[in-house]
Amino acid sequence: MTPDLARLRALIAEATPGPWYARGDNVVDDADQECAGIIATVTCEPHEPDAILITEMRNQLPALLDELERLRAVVRSIEWTHCVSAYGRDCVSCGNQEEMGHAPDCELGAAIGNSTPGP
Repeated sequence: MTPDLARLRALIAEATPGPWYARGDNVVDDADQECAGIIATVTCEPHEPDAILITEMRNQLPALLDELERLRAVVRSIEWTHCVSAYGRDCVSCGNQEEMGHAPDCELGAAIGNSTPGP
């Protein structure tokens, strides 16, 4: 499954701004206020570990998306440069030539979110 980065960024933009905090079984938007805005209440046992996980995912997701996009850019910059055949530059994963783009089942193409012809 290739993550939909645009969808995740849109959800972050629409959600209550972070950082979020875990307070018992609640996920709140301000750790310092006595009556912080409750974003979610975890109702499944155990409560606190789930609330902590939700807050950590929300707080760290923007940085994870940035890192994924940075790594994809690095891979894109080298994806067609290491396998040069008599017919042109080939993908090391699917074997397609650059002008064809990655095959639909190409692991490298999926990793960078790209199955279209190279630059």
